[in-house]
Parts: sequence; structure tokens; C-alpha cells
Amino acid sequence: MKLTNLGSGTFLHPSFWPHEEPDLRGKKVAVIGTGATGIQIAQELSKTASQLTVFQRTLNMSMPMRQVDYDLPQQAIAKLEYPDFFAALKTRFSGFSFEFIPHSTFDDTPEQRMKVYEDLWSEGDFKFWLAAYQDMLFSKEANREAYNFWRDKTRAKINDNRVADTLAPIEQPYSFGCKRIALENGYFEMYNKSNVSLVGISEKGTPIQEITEKGIKTTEKEHEFDYIISATGYDALTGGLKQIDIRGPSGESLSEHWKDGVKTYLGMAVAGFPNMFFTYGPQAPTALCNGPTCAELQGGWILQMMNHMKEKSLRRIVAQKESEDQWKELIWKLANASLLPSVDSVSRNEPMNQELWYTNAAIVVHGK
Repeated sequence: MKLTNLGSGTFLHPSFWPHEEPDLRGKKVAVIGTGATGIQIAQELSKTASQLTVFQRTLNMSMPMRQVDYDLPQQAIAKLEYPDFFAALKTRFSGFSFEFIPHSTFDDTPEQRMKVYEDLWSEGDFKFWLAAYQDMLFSKEANREAYNFWRDKTRAKINDNRVADTLAPIEQPYSFGCKRIALENGYFEMYNKSNVSLVGISEKGTPIQEITEKGIKTTEKEHEFDYIISATGYDALTGGLKQIDIRGPSGESLSEHWKDGVKTYLGMAVAGFPNMFFTYGPQAPTALCNGPTCAELQGGWILQMMNHMKEKSLRRIVAQKESEDQWKELIWKLANASLLPSVDSVSRNEPMNQELWYTNAAIVVHGK
């Protein structure tokens, strides 16, 4: 890939990272965006860049990864336990090895809640999110309790209160767990380093006005950089499918079929596209489920369907438009029963769900 040169600096996007690794040691680097990719990149660059500046529009309620390095032959799960372990994954909401607590937040006393939160937090992974109380993603009051715990744990890692107010504000900015949560390994602590700074670019901060020959100009000042890394998101769920230029018998392309919004049946098939099935795509549990578990379930379903067709000497199968409409209505009904759709109305004065990653927000925000 050829890098884009702007003046004396270089602009790049993680989805087109150059095969020849750029040498960022000792450089002044900007990272725009604090999604999972931006956090991972920033963590590493904070160790080598002479100056790292992170531009944050919306805070990420990231949680500790608690990564463990095992010395062989030690491992997390004994091989004899594999069959039961993998079988259990398919029975749980998240597709992980853990499940929500089967009672509500305020069924416990404050002391009991604190112990539950502390235990989940100490284990790391996504457990504080997806092994928490069963009402956390459905009740505003329960969600606020979880946010307050996350906020206090996070602010305790940050020395500068002004930085803490941007990364983990006292007032809850949006529902915890309803934007895609990242796992971090020293992300918040890195802001205590002298070579790392944070710029809030929301409407309440200093928004970016333009990319200049020297770097980035906000409403406050112009920042000079050697490299600008735009970690602003991906067309995560539909992009790969639409880029193939798949067309049905009518000549309609998948992009045309989805021009007014994604329509699928079961998140695996599309009306008018016979014998076409896909896994880990839109309108499936994709973004809310452990990837391998989800893909295995979908792949198994498709294989069973193909074997059934073979046994019955069937050569063609296609989803119906009515099935697409019913599936879309069902998934919106399920989503609206939770706090997921509330995120956008909390954080922006725009129509519901335009910002949410789970609904392909990057496409809306950043274009095609």
C-alpha cells in the first residue's frame, strides 16, 4: 500500500496498514478514534512515540483484559474438559463460558453488589459486562450502578482529574455495555505518561476542523504530527459482502438490495439470492456473541440444510421477502427491549441508532 503524504507527515488508516511496517519510534503521532483498534494502537505507540496524542470523540468504557501467559504444559482448561466446555458455550447468551447472574441488581444489598462487581472485575475479560446481573442491559438504574463502579475503577488509574473527566466522567454519558466494549491492557494508565496527551473532540470539547500540512487543526489550535492514524472504524458487517459485487438471477446486486438498509433472513440469507448463505454477518448475533461459537452454530445449520437438500434432491433454496421483513421486525423488537437503542439518543441529537457500532455506525459516520 502507498501511504498518503500530507505536507511533511503521513496519514494512514488501520484497515490499509502498510506491509512494510512504518518506523514510529521517536515520532509525533496522532491516533483519531478510541474504538478497539484505536485503543490497541495507542497502547503500543505510547511505549515508542516521542509524543502520542489521542483524539477522542466518544469515550470507550473499556475493561481490563487480564491477559495470562501460560508456561507449557500449563493451560487454562485441561484437554479432558474440552468436550463439555465447548458444548456449554452454545447454551449461553454470549457464547462465552460464562452467563448473566440469574437475578437482578437490586435483589442484592449494596454490600453484596459490591462483592459481585469486585469479583467480576478481578477476573477480567468480558465478565463484568456479560456475566453481570441479568437486568444490567435492560434497566437504566441497574446500568447506572454498573457504570458507577466502572467509572470509579477507571478514574483511580488516572492521575489528572481533567483527563479522568474526559475518559470516565462523573455523569454517565451513555448506557454501559451498549456501545462495543474493548479490552485494554494499560490503556488508561498510559495517560499518566509525559509523552501521552488526550484531546476531546466531541461537541463539548475541541472538534477537529481540518487536516493541515502540519497535522490536525482543532477549534483550539493546530497540532503538528509526523503520522496521523485514523482509527475511525470499519464497514464491519456488510462491507466484505458488498465489495464482492454479488448479484442474484434478476441482476440486482447485494449493494442495491441493501441500499435502503440491510435485509436478511436469520442473518444468513437474502431474498432473491438463491443458494447464498453467509456466516458472521449482519442481523445475526455476530456483534454480541463470541465469534467462533456464533460461526460454528451458523456453519452447522448451513451444513444440515445442504445435507437435507441433497437427501431430497433439491437444487435451489431462497429466502422470501416476507421472511426478511418478519426477521427484521423481530430483531428490532428484541433490541428495543434492551438499552441498546438508547445509546444514540443519549450521546447525539440524531435519529436512533445512527452512531451505534452494532448497527454499522461506521458506515453512517464515515461514508462508504
